Amino acid sequence: MAIVLLRFVINLKDHRDTGFFGGNGPLFHRWLPNGEKDAIMLETGDENVELKIWFERLGYLDGSFIKFDKMRHEVEPEIMDKQGMLEAGPLQGSLKIGGIADQELQSMRKFKLGVEKYKVFGKKVIKLIYPSV
Repeated sequence: MAIVLLRFVINLKDHRDTGFFGGNGPLFHRWLPNGEKDAIMLETGDENVELKIWFERLGYLDGSFIKFDKMRHEVEPEIMDKQGMLEAGPLQGSLKIGGIADQELQSMRKFKLGVEKYKVFGKKVIKLIYPSV
């Protein structure tokens, strides 16, 4: 039996302009989660699965304000707690699946479009992530 680790990124944008989302994901007040250190574990109903989600502190200091930039990790905690709205950016996560049968693992390694076992595994991944996230 094998373990498979998948990482994912989900861009979160609210086009209805409700005020909960900025241009780059949800807005936080005077604080941003600190990556995997502040990750949340989600329940999947499967004891062989570990699903974690988090936001990275992305941005840089522009004058006296933190501006979002998905390529930079320069958020200063001293400035962060003085800024009313901070953009969290995309939701990030990892899915660790244990108990993968050797046959299932081989189908992933020899990926070919249309291979039924690969499709079955893909649907399993979606069913684990989608309801929880």
